[in-house]
Amino acid sequence: MKKVVIKKAYELVVEDADKPQISENQFLVKTLFTGISAGTELMWYKGTNPGLISGRCAYPAQVGYEHVGEVVEIGKSIDKTLLEQKIFSLSPHQEYVVMDSDKDYCVLPERIRPEECLCTSLTATALHTVHRSGISIGDSVAIVGLGVLGQLIGQVAKSAGASRVIGIDLVDSKLEKALELGFDNVINPKKIELDKAVNSITGSYGVDIAIEAAGNSAAVQSACEVCRKSGKVTVAGFQSKPFQISGEIFWSKELTIKAVRAAGPLWATKNKLNHVRDDLYEYIRWDCHENFKEAFRLVAVGKVKGASLITHKFKIDDIEKAYKMIDSGKEEFLHVILEW
Repeated sequence: MKKVVIKKAYELVVEDADKPQISENQFLVKTLFTGISAGTELMWYKGTNPGLISGRCAYPAQVGYEHVGEVVEIGKSIDKTLLEQKIFSLSPHQEYVVMDSDKDYCVLPERIRPEECLCTSLTATALHTVHRSGISIGDSVAIVGLGVLGQLIGQVAKSAGASRVIGIDLVDSKLEKALELGFDNVINPKKIELDKAVNSITGSYGVDIAIEAAGNSAAVQSACEVCRKSGKVTVAGFQSKPFQISGEIFWSKELTIKAVRAAGPLWATKNKLNHVRDDLYEYIRWDCHENFKEAFRLVAVGKVKGASLITHKFKIDDIEKAYKMIDSGKEEFLHVILEW
């Protein structure tokens, strides 16, 4: 089978490996599509992942967590109705994956095309962002950075009851996509002064909640600038470098600033802490697994339109071309997916 491995910075290969075998409590999935998470995967590709720099992580690495495939083999203890079903999981870029019966996965309804569900994991992060932000009915929300995550946050915010969602980005095609997906207003700061544009929309108060989804210091500062006094700022983009904000704005507005990590608590501890989760659930309503399930529901019922964010599709053997295209920044893109 084929699997994608990053050997070191800027060295990506599609390797041949043995097709995996399953036990009685497992099932085998043949990959149909995988999605590229441009932020996370490019940090591995470029060698800028903070875990690599600190020594917490190391090459070689398998990456990817947006996976849709078809169940082609089941163990003796697995429900027979799962055979030939299509499922979404957090599996990496490889041709076949083995799933344990207790792992997180979602069975696709027949009406859903596989590509539509590739955004589920980032939708879970968007949902966690909305929960952390405390968005409720009637709130005005600005989202700074309209990549895939920002576009998903906007859709989830509308589902949560936000009365006005404002998208902010420097790329017109992303602003157009945001309007198509239900954003109420969009702003390109290269064409109009940001604070004046937001003030004209909000009656000079600023938004109740501003969400940074670009992963850079300038976007965090912009989020603070457009927020109202006593407003809330949520940093959803991964900040790989130190960032600065205006102390004057932070102090004078009495802002509350929160961070978002992936899709919520217990993101990496499912198998290790499976026996503990029932007790923790009494205290943590929205852990990563609950966010994951609800995110899939939002996609399945059409509240989140993930397929409309797909701009590029590559064959798996051309994955390095996809990475280089993303890394160069020469071509506008949103969600880039791989066909197996």
